[in-house]
Amino acid sequence: MVKVGFIGLGNMGEGMALNLVRAGIQLTVRDVRPEPVARLTAAGAAAASSNYALGQACEIVCIAVFDEQQVRRSCLAAGDDPGLLAGLSAGGIVCIHSTIPTSLSRELAEIAAPRGIQILDVPMTGGGKSPPVRER
Repeated sequence: MVKVGFIGLGNMGEGMALNLVRAGIQLTVRDVRPEPVARLTAAGAAAASSNYALGQACEIVCIAVFDEQQVRRSCLAAGDDPGLLAGLSAGGIVCIHSTIPTSLSRELAEIAAPRGIQILDVPMTGGGKSPPVRER
């Protein structure tokens, strides 16, 4: 079974991560806030102590953080955390759902490529409740 990680459990990320757990995916989560991590672990996910540790535990990682700076801090070294890319093994895939400049996607891809890691820009849309679908 593929091991999936999720960094960023905000308005969009928490629901996406919960759907993965409900689908039976082996999921490890990380967020700066303990409350959404607790909700996800209660639903069956594991929690990572750092972005590096999450990378070590996963093959595919989804990132749904707020902005460019948070994506950069998640992927690269920040403080005592060597970062997600340092933890991932060759063959790892990072799906960035956050709205970031193309230049950052390219920069991260250039850093990740020599290690055999792929960076995918996977934008998302929506938020909140969708209006009901009307039958035709």
